Amino acid sequence: MKNQSTTAQRTVLIVEDNSAINGVLKTLLELEGYRVIVAREGREGIEALRREPPDVIVLDMMMPGMNGWHFLDYQKAESRFAKIPVIVISAFGEIARSVRPDAYLPKPLKLELLLETIQKLSA
Repeated sequence: MKNQSTTAQRTVLIVEDNSAINGVLKTLLELEGYRVIVAREGREGIEALRREPPDVIVLDMMMPGMNGWHFLDYQKAESRFAKIPVIVISAFGEIARSVRPDAYLPKPLKLELLLETIQKLSA
């Protein structure tokens, strides 16, 4: 486990429609000392982004309502949010990589790799 004092001030926004994945990621990241905000689709993610910009975003692409592509269009077009690193998680690798995220991780997720990636991008 990572030293919690080094991550205590960092916030991760998870934009993912699968509640089981959200629960696992939220628990894991909180145990590592991160503050976690969960949104179940893109519109909720944008609302969370406006309320409190995170240090890093974990984004699913395939969601009902506003999908990951529309969320990214908004995020990258807004100068105050454009530089926030995005980790795309998706079972559709080529499609997900086409949006040029800061990192891409395939589903099913390897939690250790996700932690390493978040730590690197939120440093």
